[in-house]
Amino acid sequence: MCKKTGLQALVQTTNIKWGYTPKTPTEFNDLGIDIKKKTGYSISLSSLKRLWGYVDYKSFPSPNTLNILARYNDFEDWEDFLKNYDGAPTGETSEYLSNSVVDAESLNIGDVLRIEWEDEKSCELEYLSEHRFRVISSSNIKLQAEDTFIMHSVCVGLPFFAADIHRDNETIPGYVGAKNNGITSISLSRR
Repeated sequence: MCKKTGLQALVQTTNIKWGYTPKTPTEFNDLGIDIKKKTGYSISLSSLKRLWGYVDYKSFPSPNTLNILARYNDFEDWEDFLKNYDGAPTGETSEYLSNSVVDAESLNIGDVLRIEWEDEKSCELEYLSEHRFRVISSSNIKLQAEDTFIMHSVCVGLPFFAADIHRDNETIPGYVGAKNNGITSISLSRR
């Protein structure tokens, strides 16, 4: 794996391990605290912001920074990550889901979920009842406003699956969103 592709994979693996993609200075600070807690080593707030593209930076991160981030993701170091990363978040083939899971059973009628993933793709969904959602709005995806569908749960880092989609007088069997790198963020507004 080339270093540039490796760096992108390391950042994405970190997003999955941590539960979401940091987007604010506070979230980068929280990630830095978690990295220090797990590895015993610190990565500066400015380095984290550069790694995630929050601030512009043209150079490649230092080996020390890459080693710490690789250790955070359960690899020996950066070279071990480049050699052994297989696309799974930690090299495992299974894992428990974190608290970044939203289960339809926990929602109230009228609650609104906003789901985002790569390439500025997103949708806002209103919970109707019995695992059925209505699309309020969508951006850069195939689901359209007013579509309704069944979804049991959604989780950061995983694709999202919609079944039994109703659009006007048409029924569509299913839809998969965020299938390449998973959902990057989920927000919930309670009714």
